[in-house]
Amino acid sequence: MNEHIISERRAWMNLLVKIKQQQVILTASICIIALAIVLKNILFLPTDILIRDMMIYIIVYLGFLMFAFKIDGKYEKSGKISTLIWDILIVFITLAIITVYAL
Repeated sequence: MNEHIISERRAWMNLLVKIKQQQVILTASICIIALAIVLKNILFLPTDILIRDMMIYIIVYLGFLMFAFKIDGKYEKSGKISTLIWDILIVFITLAIITVYAL
């Protein structure tokens, strides 16, 4: 019984580590989805413009992910920039894009 509890705790810790490793990817994904929803359903951007612009924004967000992580697949932070800084930058850029369209 005690081994089961230790194993369960270890599983939760592994899950939290994996989420922390992919935090920037999750943030960028959520921001892209939120951006599409806001532009289409709240600001009523026409579909043809939305598709064109979303392709550009997806490339920009992929650029963030390339700079945030090493290309060899190891999810280590690049340089001395923490994942929190990358998250804040991605959210700020998303809000800036929405602001530009709202004006």
